[in-house]
Amino acid sequence: KSIAADWIDAYDVRTSADKAFEYADQLSPRDRSLLEGLRLRRHGRNSEAEQAYRAHLQRYPDEVEALVQLGEIMFHDNPRHGRPMGEAIEPFRRATELEPANLLAHIHLARLMALYDSIPALTVIAEYLAEVAPESERALEVDAIYAYSADDTTRRRRVIERLAGRPWYYTWYAVHGVARFSRDQLGAVEILEAHPSEVPLIEMLLPNLLLVEGKNAEFRNFLSGLRERRNPNWDLFEALVLTSGAHPADEDQLSALLERVVSADPDEILRTAWIPAYEDLTPRFAAFERDYHAALLLIHLDRIAEARRVIESLSAFEDFRGLGSLKSDAIHNLEAEILYRSGDREAALARMRSVVLEVPHAATVRSIADGSRSRFLRAELELEIGDLQTAKELYTGLDQSWSPFDTNFRPAVYQRLGEIAENEGRTEDAISYYSRLLELWHDCDPELIPIREVIRGRRDALAQR
Repeated sequence: KSIAADWIDAYDVRTSADKAFEYADQLSPRDRSLLEGLRLRRHGRNSEAEQAYRAHLQRYPDEVEALVQLGEIMFHDNPRHGRPMGEAIEPFRRATELEPANLLAHIHLARLMALYDSIPALTVIAEYLAEVAPESERALEVDAIYAYSADDTTRRRRVIERLAGRPWYYTWYAVHGVARFSRDQLGAVEILEAHPSEVPLIEMLLPNLLLVEGKNAEFRNFLSGLRERRNPNWDLFEALVLTSGAHPADEDQLSALLERVVSADPDEILRTAWIPAYEDLTPRFAAFERDYHAALLLIHLDRIAEARRVIESLSAFEDFRGLGSLKSDAIHNLEAEILYRSGDREAALARMRSVVLEVPHAATVRSIADGSRSRFLRAELELEIGDLQTAKELYTGLDQSWSPFDTNFRPAVYQRLGEIAENEGRTEDAISYYSRLLELWHDCDPELIPIREVIRGRRDALAQR
């Protein structure tokens, strides 16, 4: 029941696993071991869950459920910790060998094959899913990923046609899959424009894509045009963007947004959430999330004394059951932001390194749990004064991850990874990263054109060597 709840965004993701554990003494040792791994993950103790599944597989190497759950942890959590998402390939592949009809493993493998440019392997999976689950939204997602990764014009057109008349979530998965795993932002926009929707979870994809394309003016116009559809979740989303460090924001924007954020009602935040809040996302959590974003805005407005008072109030919150390290991570992030703004880079990096990002996957529907800003800031600090290898891994994680909250960091990530590769003499890698950025910004805002052309010059100079 817990596994099903996680896949359909139902209410009782954690408590179902806890309830199952109450009956664990009625299970075999093998099933108790499997259940313990799931329970750890539901409480956000992902590192322990990974070790539990590894230990289980030492005893029962053919346990498909353990392989899939281990793959899920690597797929969703590795990028947040600077580990390659590709580590998930082996457990998912082994699961399909033992259970050829395991659709979850096939779907994740398809995403990974696209991400790592393994088009022949992606073709096989897409054709298999089209045969065994042709009406599934996930099979259509994989078909879209394949069509845009392989640049198959006919198949792309067919994907868009097949989405007509389908429930909204078919479009969401197709757009998200193409944007994140095919890395085709323009293709994702093409699907959105063919199937516009006022479902908030779909609507939020468009401003993300506008930001990636360097269209900040269109991003602002989009938010202004929401009017009666604007709600506190849009305000929190805008706060995430304007405090990300990846996009420009002026004092007037930040101040106006701060007024809206601090007045948001926690019950309304949950009522208007783009994905229905599960049991651990309570009004108390929503108040914490609201105040966290308010503190970020205050810091970016250099109203540090006020921000410190908010941090003190956040520290006084009782710990959140089932949300792992979310509370302590949020407070450490804010403290690091203040240190960073004050110019104490080393202290800021030390504080960022204390952020562990051990949260349940279900909670990452909220940006505060996903931690994209904290990972980007840490990567910037590691690059500047710390560990170059860690910086590369964190930047790569922002590019590779499943999370839509990571998408708008891609231009900055490609620029940094291109510069690192160029400095290290990895010419082909540098050309690849610079080319990705140029593709994103092919029609960017005028103020970004000078940066784009510098990148183009560097890319072309490398290509001529």
